[in-house]
Amino acid sequence: MNTKVKIGGIPYIIKIVEDRNKICHNDKEEINQNLSGEIDYSKQSIRILKTSPEHELRSILHIIIYSIITEYGIRELIDDNENCLKSVINQLALGLAEVLESIGITKIAE
Repeated sequence: MNTKVKIGGIPYIIKIVEDRNKICHNDKEEINQNLSGEIDYSKQSIRILKTSPEHELRSILHIIIYSIITEYGIRELIDDNENCLKSVINQLALGLAEVLESIGITKIAE
């Protein structure tokens, strides 16, 4: 079963993939070995590498937060080069993951 989330009113399907090469939605020649997830806006899809439930939750939250910042144009979290501030996104994802885990939510997607 795939989980759906809405970001900016658009539904995205979250898929957990077992192969790092299947994270990317297009045929990138070189896969970033640190990449644990990716969103494709045109395909309305989020792919996360299967790891531990804790890491998957953090990866999903990171992508969701990034997408919210981008979709809603939250200028305070976008630098002069139009990039989202990664350290802020990481901190928010970790904080939200801890809150969710503390109330028993350890997975968002199967």
